[in-house]
Amino acid sequence: MTRGTLLGIVLVAGTAAKADAQTAQIHLLWARGEVSPHGVSADGSMVVGMAREAPAGQTRWFRWSEDAGLEMIGPPLEDMAIDVSGDGLVLVGRSNTIAHLWTEAGGAVSLGPLDADRTRTAAAAASFDGAVVVGEGTGNVPPQGFVWREATGMVSLGGLDGPTGRSSAHDVTADGTVIVGNVEDDLGIRPAAWTETGGWEVLANAPDWSPNASANAVSSDGEYVLGGIRGVGGVAWAFRWTRTTGEFDILEQDITDAGDFQAADISDDGGIVVGAIDHDGTRTRAVIWDPDNGVRLLSDVLEGVHGLDLSDWILYTATAVSRDGRVVAGSCHFDGTNYDVGYVAVLEPPPCLADFNRDGAVNTLDVLAFLNAWTADDPRADVNNDGVFNTQDVLAFLNAWNAGCA
Repeated sequence: MTRGTLLGIVLVAGTAAKADAQTAQIHLLWARGEVSPHGVSADGSMVVGMAREAPAGQTRWFRWSEDAGLEMIGPPLEDMAIDVSGDGLVLVGRSNTIAHLWTEAGGAVSLGPLDADRTRTAAAAASFDGAVVVGEGTGNVPPQGFVWREATGMVSLGGLDGPTGRSSAHDVTADGTVIVGNVEDDLGIRPAAWTETGGWEVLANAPDWSPNASANAVSSDGEYVLGGIRGVGGVAWAFRWTRTTGEFDILEQDITDAGDFQAADISDDGGIVVGAIDHDGTRTRAVIWDPDNGVRLLSDVLEGVHGLDLSDWILYTATAVSRDGRVVAGSCHFDGTNYDVGYVAVLEPPPCLADFNRDGAVNTLDVLAFLNAWTADDPRADVNNDGVFNTQDVLAFLNAWNAGCA
């Protein structure tokens, strides 16, 4: 079928579904003292971390939601909440050098030391329902990752070659079956994943030129793993690893006067990465990465793309992102405060393909707009991103148009 034939199709009917009209927002997390967000729930509605009631006060766990605001948790919970389960109901972290979890119904639960030699523990992540918690135990011997379940308690994950090796556990999939972190082998510290059946395995195609690399985050289904890798010269890069292909992609950045890229979290589709870069020799700056635009300052995206006014804000870190990549949390400076506080940024949803002309409705006008773009080789019409404009793009668009916008 030629382009002319397609353009000659008479469109006699169309749907009228409304396009998503949500707008970008940014929220300040402040508690009369320092606030440092560390984790978000799957949908981004719950944020957790560390807060001080006063600049010199004791650190405490906190949780934040748009409806309830910032709530301090404890005593007895001190130090920080590091993550929250996907459903937003189970907080995990560290208090008085011991891993803990907390729920509204059961309060604080100590997960205990890992063993007699590793008496200091910290929980790093939880499965979607909070039934599986992972973290690290440290002491007078090499550290080891652990997995905790109510039925078994805290169990060591051992190392690459058995129960005595070194390892760390940093994140876990939604169902609790895949744990990511690092292990030690003859080459150094290596990014790795753990399963019940296979134990620790170094990520396929991990480069052998780095003596120090680690997996820091994993998508809900385990398809994408995010981590950091440091070269012999000390320069740090972020990487994204894809399970089905084994691709190990270095996420290079070219921001002026920027240094190491410290990646913190990844969306479920692997298309959004958040973290921080060393910037102009002073403090770090929060960044966001996607495959089309590379690494950008998060503030530039919020102002230039989403139209927010951040003249009173300096975004230092981006530590967590929701599963859909739209909610980002981290630490910042806000005019009028003398210490670091927290922020939660909500990005506008990506444009709905079906509403091609962006008028808020899905109808035959969108099909006409798409066909005009397709005929002109407009990059927006390369729907399947294969670099070729052909009928496959038309079919992909019509499928999206038929499905409408949520």
